[in-house]
Amino acid sequence: MRIKLIASALVVETERGRFSTRIDFEEGVNVVSAHNNRGKTTALMSVIYALGLEGMVGPGDPMPLKPAAYELVADADGTELPVLSSYVMLELENADGKRLTAQRYLKHERFKRDLVRTWEAGKLTDPQADVPVRERYTRVPGAAQNEAGWHTQLTRFLGWQLPRVTTWTGDSVPLYMQSFWPLLFVEQSRGWASIFGAIPRYLRIRDPGRRAVEFLLQLDAYERARRREELLARDAALTNRWRSAVGAFVGRLDTLGGRLQDVSPTATVEWPPASPPTVRLLHDEQWVPLGQLLRTLRQELAQLENEEVPRAADVVGQATSDLRDAEDRLARLSALSLQAAQDLRNQEADQDALEERLAALTTDRQRYSDALRLRGMGALQPLSSPEPHCPTCQQALPATLHGAGIGGPVLTLEANLELIDSERHTVQAIRADASEVLRASRERATAVRQALLDARRDVRTLKSALTQQAQAPSRAVVARQVRVTDRLEALEEVDESFSALEQTLAEIAEELRKIRGELEGLKAGRRSEGDEDKLSALALRVREQLDQYGYGSFAGVEVDPDTYLPEREGFDLDSDSSASDTVRLVWAYTVGLLEVARQHATNHPGLLVMDEPGQHEIEIDSLRALFRRVAASRQREQQVVIATSMPFHEVDALGAELDLAVHRFDDRVLTRDEDNQRTDPT
Repeated sequence: MRIKLIASALVVETERGRFSTRIDFEEGVNVVSAHNNRGKTTALMSVIYALGLEGMVGPGDPMPLKPAAYELVADADGTELPVLSSYVMLELENADGKRLTAQRYLKHERFKRDLVRTWEAGKLTDPQADVPVRERYTRVPGAAQNEAGWHTQLTRFLGWQLPRVTTWTGDSVPLYMQSFWPLLFVEQSRGWASIFGAIPRYLRIRDPGRRAVEFLLQLDAYERARRREELLARDAALTNRWRSAVGAFVGRLDTLGGRLQDVSPTATVEWPPASPPTVRLLHDEQWVPLGQLLRTLRQELAQLENEEVPRAADVVGQATSDLRDAEDRLARLSALSLQAAQDLRNQEADQDALEERLAALTTDRQRYSDALRLRGMGALQPLSSPEPHCPTCQQALPATLHGAGIGGPVLTLEANLELIDSERHTVQAIRADASEVLRASRERATAVRQALLDARRDVRTLKSALTQQAQAPSRAVVARQVRVTDRLEALEEVDESFSALEQTLAEIAEELRKIRGELEGLKAGRRSEGDEDKLSALALRVREQLDQYGYGSFAGVEVDPDTYLPEREGFDLDSDSSASDTVRLVWAYTVGLLEVARQHATNHPGLLVMDEPGQHEIEIDSLRALFRRVAASRQREQQVVIATSMPFHEVDALGAELDLAVHRFDDRVLTRDEDNQRTDPT
């Protein structure tokens, strides 16, 4: 992977003519040297604008260039002139030596800011190159994925395959270029605050700093993380499928007054379970397995179908006896239904009480935790309430219970917290048991209600049979045959559904076994040998540079294998350093990434841009050390661009000593063209 800046230009049209600036970059270190507030940042940020990467500066539609590029530009006499139109151009070269030029307007009567005009040639160094213009779009949805997107063309030109990453909403998106360019282009507004400080968060990519480093260093950890996210998504989908399959079957079973036993409501790899799954239904006031009930109903139906339907007069005695039995059963089931409903209400009330108690304990725990935290901070305010109340009934407590006036609390804050945790654990266990009991009670109440409906139908049918014509077929026998037939058909459908459910759950469990086995092998902390080598190389280069740059303490600095940030003895240097030391840390880290790419296969393009690295009054000796460190980039076919307001004599001395390409601007960077020569390829 390689990218080289060949040339950049910024052109502004005004009523007095054209203002412009152009930089022709060289291999190795390029120093853009000018006094403060003379346009160095504008010159560098025109590169970011041409690349369509201003999104790394912030969300929305930020303009990374100063107003001089698109609103008012100052002439040599100080007159501010309105900008009529303006554009930037950037010429790039890839690892194959091919050129690509991009033009993007900041202000124009026809061309919008989101349009990028491109040429597959060097139109700045060779304006007469006869190649067609191709128009692309940027900063709109699809710019990184669609064929007409500018970033689609740019990534193809550079030879990158942008990986897909996961957002906080669970969506899969490309690793947008804005997410890793802050480690290649350290801009002045946010880039020096911390190593990952300028990496945008509004893209909602999970761990964007980690994903950026994994991509640039081409770590195997990225592929492992991507595969892990993929497996977790599949695991979640299978878990939902399991829950839906079980829930749908249980919902159907509830209408028949049945219950499903020994099937976990949540997905598990333990299939088949140790205790075989069964379906039970209430029959003759007893819970019987589905298979047994099917056999009973089939036998009864066969008997009814094989016998001739008797006349009503012939079965009066039997009908009378059956009616008495049905009425007795109806009375028992009515009582059972009332009792089941009452039990259900009581258990629901108990469950609500447990929830309230758990909520109160959670609140109490938070209060004690806050009290401990405040005490640890040296707070002097009394921690007890002036009028303590019982947390359960809210009645005021006597002093003998809450300890007021006794000289101190009965228990320490730590002891109270431990006691609350113990009680919460107990209440949670009771709540879990109560939830299971409540579920069983709901199943029983549903089954009893279904049996009660059947008993009422039996009573009505038998009463009707006793009043029908004597010579007519017995309504009770016919109705019984119809009910048995309907019940048998419904239960046979349930039996088929249960077999299908078992097959579905077996397939899910088998796939979950494979997924969770692979996830176990992808646990964080298991890194490839190649990743270990790259991270060790990065840590070594960071330590070397911190020593050269005069960082406070660099001994023992390593790169955390999880965050990829420098740390020492478990402390994150990025957040524990002073402002000037943080700047040195950003130097060391970004240059370290550049140097690792010299010896290892990475996605790093071999380019590093730093806008005013001398932040927070960095000592001149540290800056000299930075220039000496990056000077080796020329021999490695890499490119470093540094904009600085160091005194001209310092820059000249370093340029002569280290063979740097110095682009010096004695006045403003953006000045009026005397000859008004056009650089616009159109």
